[in-house]
Amino acid sequence: LPASTNKVLTATAALLTLDRDATLTTRVVADEQNPGVIVLVGGGDPVLSAAPPGTPTWYAGAARISDLAEQVRRSGVTPTAVRVDLSAFSGPTMAPGWDPLDLDGGDIAPIESVMLDAGRIQPTTVESRRSTTPALDAGRALAVALGVDPAKVTAGGSPAPARELASVRSAPLILRLRQMMYASDNVLAESIGREVAAVAGAPRSFTGAVDAVLGRLRGAGIDTTGASLADSSGLSLDDRLSARTLDGVVQAAAGPDRPELRPLLDLLPIAGGSGTLSDRFLDGDFDAAGWLRAKTGSLTATNALAGVVTDREGRV
Repeated sequence: LPASTNKVLTATAALLTLDRDATLTTRVVADEQNPGVIVLVGGGDPVLSAAPPGTPTWYAGAARISDLAEQVRRSGVTPTAVRVDLSAFSGPTMAPGWDPLDLDGGDIAPIESVMLDAGRIQPTTVESRRSTTPALDAGRALAVALGVDPAKVTAGGSPAPARELASVRSAPLILRLRQMMYASDNVLAESIGREVAAVAGAPRSFTGAVDAVLGRLRGAGIDTTGASLADSSGLSLDDRLSARTLDGVVQAAAGPDRPELRPLLDLLPIAGGSGTLSDRFLDGDFDAAGWLRAKTGSLTATNALAGVVTDREGRV
């Protein structure tokens, strides 16, 4: 049971597949067959924020509802209703092996193609309870910003073709990967797994993402024998990985043959210094603080660690 060390696989597949500067676009289009109806079209960004301009958000570089609203106002359209298009993602919004209680615990939210603050009810609180309707929450936030009754927000499709009224972009991939790895962010992991799936031509779903991630690793010569994954984050109790696969991923990043994976080492938390290792290896006889870089994995009765450390003889 890998727990969040599974995110090492997701990050590796992303580095092998996607441009480090890749962004996700969230759009607003007009439904000209129904004047006054605008459509918020999800592009896979789960951290769209309703924070006012200049106000910090939990996610660095997050796109903002306020920017979308300002562009809509400049377009000359007067909205009377908002529809949210979630068609970019397919399949269930919760993975097999996830505990619904994890929504209240702040670990996960239903994975949808547009989400407000990754589903956080309290956007800047680490362990905030998560919403069960993060996409509709984004639509309601846009409605409020435009002076539209939030009760007039629904889910549905987009007209084709559609006139674009506004668009915003997410932070670049490398920043999103750092946030995913340092904070062990499950929602970011699931959305990035779907980015890998999109490039592979697979469905942007839980199954499509894990198939694309494992396929990309196999293509890079990493042994995935016995791997059975239900998600891209490691939250599922149904996930299984061998230590050989985790070791193969870390060896690929640390070795000489895959320079494109070297950034993975910089994405790993540092013992006593950053991310989920910032408060570990600081007490007692530990000498690993500052030397160990690794991804943690913590679930009930499971503790995992995958990374690199330099020993006293200078060997990695």
